[in-house]
Amino acid sequence: MKLVSMELKNYRRYEHQIITFPEGLIGIVGKNGTGKSTLIEAIAWCLYGSDVTRRRKGDIRRTEAGEASECKVIVELMLGSDAIRVERSIRGKNAQASARLFLNGSTEAAITGVREVSEEIASRTRMDYVSFFTSVFAKQKELAALSGLTDAKRKVTIMRLLRINDIEEVIKNIRFDINRSKDMQEFLQNSVEDLDELEKELRVFETNQESILSKIKKLKNDLKILEKECELEEQNFTILEKKYKEYNTIKTEIANLNGQILNADKEKSRANDDLAVALESKQELIEIQPQLKKFEKIKIEKENLDSIKLKYVEKCSIESRFNDCHQQINTKNQEKEQLVGQLKSYNGIDDKAMSVSQKVISLKQNNEEKKIKESAIQAQINEKNAQKSKIQQEFDDFKSLGKESKCPKCFQKLNEQHVERLTKSYTTEIQKLQKLIDNDDDEKITVSNDIKTISAELQLEEENEKSINDKIKKRDELRIEMEMIENTLYELQSEQTRISSELKKYENIQYDDDEYSKIVSEFNKLEEIRIRTIELNTKISTIPDLKTRIDLIEKNISKVNQNIVIYNTKLKEISFNEIEYEEAKKSKTETEKKFYEQKEVISEQKQNLQRIEDNISHQEEKIKTEEQRRDMIKESGSKINSLSTLVELMIDFKMHLISRIKPQLSSVTSELFRQMTNGKYSTVELDDNYSIMINDRGKNHPIDRFSGGEADLANLCLRIAISQELSRRAGGLGIKFIALDEIFGSQDEERKNSILQALNELSHQFHQILLITHIEDVKESLPYVFHIIENADNTVSVEEEGDFAL
Repeated sequence: MKLVSMELKNYRRYEHQIITFPEGLIGIVGKNGTGKSTLIEAIAWCLYGSDVTRRRKGDIRRTEAGEASECKVIVELMLGSDAIRVERSIRGKNAQASARLFLNGSTEAAITGVREVSEEIASRTRMDYVSFFTSVFAKQKELAALSGLTDAKRKVTIMRLLRINDIEEVIKNIRFDINRSKDMQEFLQNSVEDLDELEKELRVFETNQESILSKIKKLKNDLKILEKECELEEQNFTILEKKYKEYNTIKTEIANLNGQILNADKEKSRANDDLAVALESKQELIEIQPQLKKFEKIKIEKENLDSIKLKYVEKCSIESRFNDCHQQINTKNQEKEQLVGQLKSYNGIDDKAMSVSQKVISLKQNNEEKKIKESAIQAQINEKNAQKSKIQQEFDDFKSLGKESKCPKCFQKLNEQHVERLTKSYTTEIQKLQKLIDNDDDEKITVSNDIKTISAELQLEEENEKSINDKIKKRDELRIEMEMIENTLYELQSEQTRISSELKKYENIQYDDDEYSKIVSEFNKLEEIRIRTIELNTKISTIPDLKTRIDLIEKNISKVNQNIVIYNTKLKEISFNEIEYEEAKKSKTETEKKFYEQKEVISEQKQNLQRIEDNISHQEEKIKTEEQRRDMIKESGSKINSLSTLVELMIDFKMHLISRIKPQLSSVTSELFRQMTNGKYSTVELDDNYSIMINDRGKNHPIDRFSGGEADLANLCLRIAISQELSRRAGGLGIKFIALDEIFGSQDEERKNSILQALNELSHQFHQILLITHIEDVKESLPYVFHIIENADNTVSVEEEGDFAL
């Protein structure tokens, strides 16, 4: 596998970055905390998903980007002969994840889905995300921790890194299957039943089945006899049932006719009452007729007065509107006078605002210049502190050297004069740097005090500016209010003129409310008489219809009485005997009861038969199950033997694999260690607990005998050897690059150069070696360098340096 390029968008501190990866040794250089290791994490996240980040999905999105922004990483790589492009992103408030995989330049995704893309990458590289980090990352802290483990823990850790403990997990699962098979075999053996006894019980059930079948046959013959008796009873009852229905039908008709006569008598009585009322209404109409002559005259007088009253009401409404308008004009004039007085207090406010605004701008510029100067002084202090720390570290390393050591600068053997001269040189240089740092600190304090003074003055002027702006805003509001009042006054004065013109139309209107009330009262009395006349005429008009209706009712009663006589004659002709009908009905019911009781007996016997048949079926199933149980016991024993053999084979395979891996790791580690120490140590061996033994002058010594730098170097060589082994096991499509994170912490310049030279020679085994470090001078020895730069907006970006830029 070879990385081609990567694009990051809103990932951690990267707002938008596109990186193209060359082949060979690549340096990723920058200050601590700037996001160097983030680049490797982004590659792993894009390929394998959120499990690799150990944080919530939303936390990898750049904080300043906001929830609506998309967080996205695109990685292009070559895997064998295939060009693969993987895109993974999260978006929205809930950090909804998505992923796509494209093959060989296609614009249509070959794989979509967060889990599906991760599984496809794991399948193609033959590594899950755990194996990816195991083979790719090597950190200084991890290297030191490996040597510090106990023998047992170190061995377990190496086995885990090499995935050999997976074989132990397989063995554990097989043993679990063996125990489960033994438990099943024991359970089956405890459940075994006697086959002869089961077959004997089956024969008893079959005998009972034959007996019940015989009973059911006899009961069915008796049922046929009862069925014929039921048919004869049904025929006799049907004849009597027909007469019974005809008899009841006629009696119902006679009852209906008697009901019709009763209803007709009631209707005739109501009609006679209505006729009497109509005749009385005729007489009342004759008595009130003379009073209707006054109604038309009073009606005309009332309509004339209604018209005059309407115009009078309109006149009063217009006068009221005129008075309201006049009052509003006076109110608005008073408001206008008040606003004129308030606006005079704001004269000259614009000139004050201009003056204060210019002063605020001047103070801000001065404050910003001081802050820039303060930041520059702090940068100088940081740089000198770094130089001082570096010299102090060199001085500390020098003081820890023994009497037989060589000078780290001239490589001559140390003596007292040499030590005194170097000690004085280091001390003088450190004191000189400290004096410069103290001077810078004094200057920074002076600038900081200036910033505080300017900030306090700026705060006062900004408050003054805000107060003046508030007054200008209030003045502008008063001007708008004045304009609105003047517009309202104009509209009210126009309305008052229009109302005055309208009032002239009603100057001659005269209205007497007492006269109007008198006419209305008399009109209402005559209106009641007129309405009563209409009611009386309506009742009088019904007299002819009522007389005709009474005649029809009397004729209908006579016709119904004739029909009653006819139905009584038919009733006598039927000759229905109710006692005979009831006896036939009772006999039919008793016979049917016997029939259904016999059917119930047959049903019970059939249920008994079904239970027997179920028992037979259940017994046959038990016999079959028992035979299968005996077969399963045999199969279980065979499976236990096979699994036990498999456990022995897996244990042998594990031991064989361990015996091959340890010499292979020792060989690769030795070669790398020899290169990185310029041949000082030729051989490194691993004991049974994977402790590193370094051969010095023909004798193996444990790693804790050597300096911290040499120990870290040996552990680094072992770590690279483990990565090579994992890559080799993954086959031709494995991960062919490694990331080494901060591995120079304990190494001197000579060892740094040896490490870099060895890593360059490893480039034929790894397509790309990514070297992550905060040490700036390392980049001079690297062909390709990505420099991580911190930006002012808290983002970081990548700048290409060295040969790569060409």
